Amino acid sequence: MYKRGAFLFGVFALIIGLLISGLYGIENAFSKSVSSVKSSRTKILCVSRGYIYDRNLNPLVNEKIYNMEYLINDKTTSREITVERYGDKRLCGHLIGYLDSGQNAVCGIEKSYDDILLYYSGNLSVSYNISANDRIIGQLGKVKNTNYLSAGGIVLTVDKNIQYITEKCLDDGNLKVGAAVVMDVKTANILAMVSRPDYNCNEIDKAIKDDNSPLINRALTEYSVGSVFKPVIACAALEYGVNPEDKYNCTGKIKISDTEFECHKKDGHGNVDLFSATADSCNTFYINLTEDIDGGFLLNIAEKFGFGSRTEIADGIYSDSGKLPLKEEMTKGEKANFSFGQGTLMASPLQMAAAYAAIGNYGVYNQPLVIKSMVDENKTEFKRVSPLPSRRVVSEKTAKTVLRALEKAVSDGSGKNAMPRNTTAVGKTATAQSGWYRNGKEITHSWFIGMFPADTPKYVVVIIKEDGVSGSSDCAPIFKSIAELITSYE
Repeated sequence: MYKRGAFLFGVFALIIGLLISGLYGIENAFSKSVSSVKSSRTKILCVSRGYIYDRNLNPLVNEKIYNMEYLINDKTTSREITVERYGDKRLCGHLIGYLDSGQNAVCGIEKSYDDILLYYSGNLSVSYNISANDRIIGQLGKVKNTNYLSAGGIVLTVDKNIQYITEKCLDDGNLKVGAAVVMDVKTANILAMVSRPDYNCNEIDKAIKDDNSPLINRALTEYSVGSVFKPVIACAALEYGVNPEDKYNCTGKIKISDTEFECHKKDGHGNVDLFSATADSCNTFYINLTEDIDGGFLLNIAEKFGFGSRTEIADGIYSDSGKLPLKEEMTKGEKANFSFGQGTLMASPLQMAAAYAAIGNYGVYNQPLVIKSMVDENKTEFKRVSPLPSRRVVSEKTAKTVLRALEKAVSDGSGKNAMPRNTTAVGKTATAQSGWYRNGKEITHSWFIGMFPADTPKYVVVIIKEDGVSGSSDCAPIFKSIAELITSYE
């Protein structure tokens, strides 16, 4: 009886133990399953940044849009749209600037308007659950669009097509080191700005080591200008009361105090007036022209044209101020150099463009600008940049007289190579002494500055080539191509 009871008790205890063990196993399994979920995560798939547009709302960034296929822990999703900030052949690179590898703005418009471009930034993201061993649990969530590719941003005065034309013509013209600016004559709005050499945003270290300094925006850099400054001197002389038809006999040289200055034509140009001297770029005529004009008067006119002061074209983006000699430095010799754009005088391509635009605008100067407005996510303008007030620097009569001289320079003078086939033009060449030397020989910079059409100038184009041969051979043909293509584009 006792043995039978003990046996039954043992069996009962075994069953209870098994039941308890099973319950513990179920509980442990449940606990293990719950603890295997570590957390949920969100992965940013791609990011975007506010747009930079040309004046017609054509994008200058975020142009290269394509599909991407993203992968998380061996799970491939469907394709989603992504964007590359700068394309393979970006336009307006020096002006726009670039972002570093961490997507931080470094320079240019990107840096100056970083707050607005960041405000209109966005991303595509996806959320998912992961286990304790970082494995995805379940399905990936739906891709979330947070302001991705918002249309808000900055509108420039640049015209994308004119920018493309200008870059193409410089490259086709083999201008490897130099710059170009295209400006609206009436407003001084910058329609194109090019600096060469260009650089790759993804190879900044290489650009830093390049002897040609491709990171420099040469359109805003000061240079010796040479004879392209003569129209400013002509304006000053006419304002002073000089008769443009007065003759001067160029013999090839002229002596001022104890210094003898030579004309580029060694045997002289003979009898010339303001028109023929400008056309043939006669230095001795201009030296004689200014001999009896007070140096302070010449400097005052130059200052009115914007020389000697740095020019802000956008928030925090400036052209070099260049250099004007001080009034007390305007000895007879310095004034002689100043009369044909040499000596201590320095100016940037942008400053030269604005000065010529004032002449083409019949004596009215406008400060150059490159920012037009700001737009929201609907491309609706919410802020327009107001230019500074215009100012008259010389009379309309003076400006028109100088334009006649510049027209002769293209039709009959040193600027013949600039004459377009489908429009008319005015302009001036220069081959400027730089003060730079290589192997004991001074390097010269080639210039051409022109406007078209000749009768009512609409565009001014400045071209400079470092270490050039002459403005006539290096830069005038490039102007010709730019003028022809812009005229066809219109």
